[in-house]
Amino acid sequence: MISEAIDWIKGLLGGEAGQLVQDVAESYGQEAAEGVQDSSQAFQDGVETATDVAEDPGGAAVDAARDQLLGDN
Repeated sequence: MISEAIDWIKGLLGGEAGQLVQDVAESYGQEAAEGVQDSSQAFQDGVETATDVAEDPGGAAVDAARDQLLGDN
């Protein structure tokens, strides 16, 4: 669907302008993919933290206190 819209715009605007539209669309697509990747990494980090707390609640409490006292958060 997006490629059809790009092709339509390329036909409407002509060669160079149409290529510019395509380049911009690809750039936004790449930025969106990077944003999804960053969000996925943040989610994975949260899951790992929750898993660590579930496996060793005492150790997690000590780590959290150390981070707060030493400012390593």
